Amino acid sequence: MLRPTYDAISHGYRGWEVGMNYTVFKNILATLRYGDNKQLRDDTTKDKILFGRVEFFF
Repeated sequence: MLRPTYDAISHGYRGWEVGMNYTVFKNILATLRYGDNKQLRDDTTKDKILFGRVEFFF
């Protein structure tokens, strides 16, 4: 089974995603993504998702 590599769109949904990565300090990466999607089976199920992550590298 194929799985998407998106952060804001889940499996079984279609839509679009936009985002950015920003290096806050040395070895700290902040990620922010926004997705607008709807379910493949039922067109009435629509989601707007905001995804954020902070990564620390040692």
